[in-house]
Amino acid sequence: MTWLWNPRFQFYGEIYAQSSSGYDQGWGTDADGGIQYLINRNFEVDLEEGVSVQGNLGGFANYTGAGLGVLF
Repeated sequence: MTWLWNPRFQFYGEIYAQSSSGYDQGWGTDADGGIQYLINRNFEVDLEEGVSVQGNLGGFANYTGAGLGVLF
């Protein structure tokens, strides 16, 4: 789910499940949300926070992340 706050800021949230994250890793369901900032037409940066809802996806209880996207 996304919400466009203004033409440059967007908030998002998601819930997802995965059967495993690697060899001998368990399944799980996670939820996360964050904010994306469009620097220009081809470049965005984002911050996110996530939490494990059930299972053992990736072996963590919560996480914080940052990223970027480039359109080329």
